[in-house]
Order: sequence, then structure tokens, then C-alpha cells
Amino acid sequence: MTTPPQTPETPTPGNPGPQKPAVSRSRRGLRIALIGSLVVNVLVIGVLIGGAMRAAHYAPPRPPSDFRALWRAMPEEARSDLRALNRGTHDRGTHGTRGDRQGERGSDRPSERRSDDRRSERYAERLARAQEANREIIALLRGEPFDTAGFTQVLGAQRQRNHQRLQEAEAAFAQRVSELTPAERQQMAEELERE
Repeated sequence: MTTPPQTPETPTPGNPGPQKPAVSRSRRGLRIALIGSLVVNVLVIGVLIGGAMRAAHYAPPRPPSDFRALWRAMPEEARSDLRALNRGTHDRGTHGTRGDRQGERGSDRPSERRSDDRRSERYAERLARAQEANREIIALLRGEPFDTAGFTQVLGAQRQRNHQRLQEAEAAFAQRVSELTPAERQQMAEELERE
């Protein structure tokens, strides 16, 4: 019997067969590491996207526009006018009505000075009332026994004054908005839409 010729590819008892190079094992490990890294990255990205989608889905709805949003949407010059009016120091030469800004009326008219004086007087009266109410509250808090009915009455009077001031502020706000140009009111509307 003749034996077939021996080639290096054929395994024999002394030759175990072809040897795989060591390079292929390191490539295999690199592939596994890359696939693992890819899987981890996909998982992290999925978690982030899922969290963002869930947060957007469960985010509370934005409240409708309120007075603060209207205030922010109002042109700065109009806000300055209302601030000055509230302080009782309205300077007609700087931030007057639209007619004043256009030069239709002068700021040195006696009637306007009287109007500014009346506003300053109203502010001083409001300040005096607030200080008096504060003194009453302090006296009631220090009194023994505590006068619940008197304390409630002072708080009620203060609430009524605050309500009246709020109504006056709303009326002044509406009046100032009515003095805006149509373009300024359109700008306010656009600001509110962006809110």
C-alpha cells in the first residue's frame, strides 16, 4: 500500500495541520469590542431619546397668557409710562402719551403739572394708608389677648384697597394699550403668540 503524498495542509500525527496566525485572534477580539461598544452606544442613545420623548409627552401644558405675559409683550416705553404713573412721578416730557411723543402737547402746561401733583399726592396718601395699616397690624399682633375680629377687619380693609388698586392698574393698563399704534399692538400680539 502506498501512502498518499504528504502536504503541509494535510494533518498527520506529527503535523497537526495548518496554523492560524495570531493576528486573526486579535482581529476577532477587536470585532467583539467594537460590536459591544456599538450596542452600548445605541442603548444610551435610545434611553436619551426615549426620555426626551416621554418628557415632551408628559410635560404640563403651558398656561394661557396672563397679565404678566401682557406686561412683557408691551413696548418698553409704555411699561415705563405705567411705572411712572404708579409711582406718581409721570414725566410727560420723556414718556407721555402718544400725543406727547409726537409733539402735539407740551410738557410744561399748568394742567399737566397739576395732574402730576395730584398723582404725587395720591401716591403719598397710599403710602400713608399702608404705613397706618402696618402700624395697626403690629399693634394687633402685640396685643394680649389677640383681637381676631380686629385683625380680620384690618386684613379685609387692606384686601379691599389692594383690589381697588388692581382695578385702577388694569384700567390704566387698558388705557395705555389703547394709546399704542396698531403696529405696536400687532407686535404685542406676536409676542403673546410666542409665549
